[in-house]
Amino acid sequence: MRILIAEDTPVERLLLQRAVEGLGHDCVVAADGAEAWALFEAEDVDVIISDWLMPKMDGPELCRRVRAQRGAFYTYFLILTALTDKQHALAGMQVGADDYLMKPLDVDDLAARLIAAERVTTVQRQLVAAERAKDEMVSVVSHELRTPLSSIVGFAELLQTREYGEAEQREFLAIIVDESNRLSALINDFLDMQRIESGREFVRPVPTEVLPLLQRAAAAAGDDPQRPILVETPGTLPLVLADLDRVQQVLANLLSNARKYSPSGGEVRLSARLVDGTVELSVTDHGLGIPPEALPRLFGKFYRVDNADRREIKGTGLGLAICQKLVAAHGGRIWVESGGQPQGSCFRFTLPLVGHGPARADVLIVEDDPAFARLMDAELAAVGLTTVRAPSAEAALAWVAAAAPRAVVLDLLLPGLQGEDFLPRLREIMDGPVVVVTVKHVLADDADALARQGVVAVLRKGPGAAVRAAEAVRAALAPADVAAERGDDTRAAT
Repeated sequence: MRILIAEDTPVERLLLQRAVEGLGHDCVVAADGAEAWALFEAEDVDVIISDWLMPKMDGPELCRRVRAQRGAFYTYFLILTALTDKQHALAGMQVGADDYLMKPLDVDDLAARLIAAERVTTVQRQLVAAERAKDEMVSVVSHELRTPLSSIVGFAELLQTREYGEAEQREFLAIIVDESNRLSALINDFLDMQRIESGREFVRPVPTEVLPLLQRAAAAAGDDPQRPILVETPGTLPLVLADLDRVQQVLANLLSNARKYSPSGGEVRLSARLVDGTVELSVTDHGLGIPPEALPRLFGKFYRVDNADRREIKGTGLGLAICQKLVAAHGGRIWVESGGQPQGSCFRFTLPLVGHGPARADVLIVEDDPAFARLMDAELAAVGLTTVRAPSAEAALAWVAAAAPRAVVLDLLLPGLQGEDFLPRLREIMDGPVVVVTVKHVLADDADALARQGVVAVLRKGPGAAVRAAEAVRAALAPADVAAERGDDTRAAT
């Protein structure tokens, strides 16, 4: 962080500067409040450490001016005061200071205050960046919405107020339909991006065969004799972990772009191959290509190549940004290769193999709520257990072999296959303890049935449930751990 020190005593100013720099921060220094105010106006600083009593302008007045300044970023303010002047600390907080430091300076106290300051400024900068991104998105979306809306309203008014022949009416109605579809696509892409960036959209990978995935995408793209889609794969490929709907969305966008940017026609190849422990999918066209200067920006929100040869090609500018986020959510990466104009382009992305999924872990958390799964992960880590998460029962079945878990924490209410139906299938490949944590009301008979499937505890989601679940898992694994330490056969011991 960049820290402004306002201290009129030279020795104390030097000691404070050395302490701050010793903690890894940059410093600017001022000998009084007026000099500090001038520096604050001229430079970007994250934190101000100000003495209480100074000539020309004291600490409280400096703090008041800083707080009255409505800048983009919040500046954390620390008041320095003597140990016998605690009332100054309280008064400083009342005029806007965030915290205080006592003289003589304790470096550990300074370090603790600066850690807190860094957390606050980091969060604040993230909020400002998010606000700017939101404003930018709203501005661009508003602009993009006006164009199709203007066409829809304009042609509708023409049809309403004037008489036209049948051919012209059909032409105007076709434009209205096209612009309505464009508007719908923009709104859907915008909402998709908002859900992804807010964390409300997450992928649910399941073991998937690659060839049917590609065939389904090609079929969904429809026929285009001028731009046929050719599906190419080697004889066999291993299963991948993929959210079917989301990967289809990525492929649909790439195939649509390949056709849109091939105005002269040409074959579009949809292919897959095994590369470095992943399956690489690619969409290759022989269209306009991409200029080299555009390649680094191509996956940015609302970015479109602004060349004369493609200005008439419509799009939202969000599709590739959404593709990048969806591929990243699968643990893959996406990139583009192009020799420039007019040499076509090839978009490639990777998906993980079922056998190359999560690392080995003590506990598999089968939970579709990412927040509760993260809480469960923290509580299990606190008792010394490693975890891996599956957001669905189908994904969990695929990941059991890869993660080799010793125990399972299971929610009963899951997307797709429900927890009660998952247990018998789990028991075919694993016999470790299962702890159920769910909002579902479990009757006594149901609890007995779960116990027969190896469930050692059934807990209702709520305050403290994650702690109790972690303890239940630890207790269930304890006998096996003791047996392993003695060198006994774990299964025989249990």
